[in-house]
Amino acid sequence: MNKLLNRSNSNFAVIDGIRAIAVLWVIFFHAWLFQQLTIPGFIDNIYNYPLFYWVTKGDLGVDLFFVISGFLIGGIIFKEIKSRDSFNFKRFYVRRFLRLMPVYIFAIFLNLYFLKEFHQDNLLKYWPNILYINNYVSAPMGWTWSLAIEEQFYIVIPFLLVFIFPKFRNKATFFIVLSAISISLTWYYVYILKQYRLPFNYTFFTKDWSAWFNSYYMVTHLRYIGLLLGVATAYVNVYKTQEIKNIFENKTSLVTFFSIISVIAFFVFSFTPVGEWMPMKTSIFYNLDINIGRWYEILTRPLFSLSVSFIILACIYGNNFIINPINKFLSAKFFYPIAQVSYSAYLFHEMFIIWVSPRLVKYLSPTYSNTQIFFITVFVSLFVILIVAVIMYYLIEQPFQKIRDKIKF
Repeated sequence: MNKLLNRSNSNFAVIDGIRAIAVLWVIFFHAWLFQQLTIPGFIDNIYNYPLFYWVTKGDLGVDLFFVISGFLIGGIIFKEIKSRDSFNFKRFYVRRFLRLMPVYIFAIFLNLYFLKEFHQDNLLKYWPNILYINNYVSAPMGWTWSLAIEEQFYIVIPFLLVFIFPKFRNKATFFIVLSAISISLTWYYVYILKQYRLPFNYTFFTKDWSAWFNSYYMVTHLRYIGLLLGVATAYVNVYKTQEIKNIFENKTSLVTFFSIISVIAFFVFSFTPVGEWMPMKTSIFYNLDINIGRWYEILTRPLFSLSVSFIILACIYGNNFIINPINKFLSAKFFYPIAQVSYSAYLFHEMFIIWVSPRLVKYLSPTYSNTQIFFITVFVSLFVILIVAVIMYYLIEQPFQKIRDKIKF
């Protein structure tokens, strides 16, 4: 139990806080979204309550995961290169396999049980999940598309950082070029290939929504920028430690300005729905030029990820009236155990929500309103998901991490 409650000195407290918020945000989001399976028309009610718009933007929780994942993995790669002037690819990939795959395989078997009524009980259907290509090839555990993006990115990024990155005299150019590629591809999709406009006004699980989701929303070449900015943040943290300290200590007005901008950007993006899941009767984008909406869509994830990256650095190095309370909040001990089990929670959460929602609706509908049923579903789901995640953490994640740490390379 100590491992779950006591944070290691090597951990960044702010990262634990962001990871915990990310998984909780995603759970709330999916609990809301999958009510549509059992209470048709329910999910659009939330557009009447602007204070709860953040629930509809739970997809940004994945971008939080991408940034902190890029920061942590990038830090591992850069620290090894800096200390040894080389990189052990075999160790990196074996350690990644032992960290991710055992509990992932266990989750697949859980999914065989929980979603068998949705015809996901054929083990052979899971081969895209196992190969981490399920964001391009349809597979039963659809929500693990984000894990596929991460693993595809981590197959490539060590080679880029070891063999290509050193050739750039100006290191920022490397990250700018790769970011520009993703942004340019998104521009091409939005303006030329798909001709999107905001709000999207798609209805969850319809043909148009599925086409948007499968061919735009979850493809790696349009979504890797959060991971890349996390890696860039890791580079600054590892190689530019003294420079970044000097900036945060001596450029206090500039740091405060960017702290305010980053926090504002975070909340603006978190509270601006764009109709990806349900048509919107009212939207700010109805009153704006179509190009404003398109550029908002193109730049949302890069700017959101950039704001998160700055907040991470500010919490590590900064000290001002904006960052201090944020750092204190994100460093709260409450978040640490949730962060520790977040991977297992993410793997398990959606299958359980899809399974439990119709059962709770059937049991509670004679007595409770749809809104009350939703909140009951959220809290029942949170409780069960976190309990199961703790069990998965201790029985599977921890034993294989111990095996990983004992292997000599």
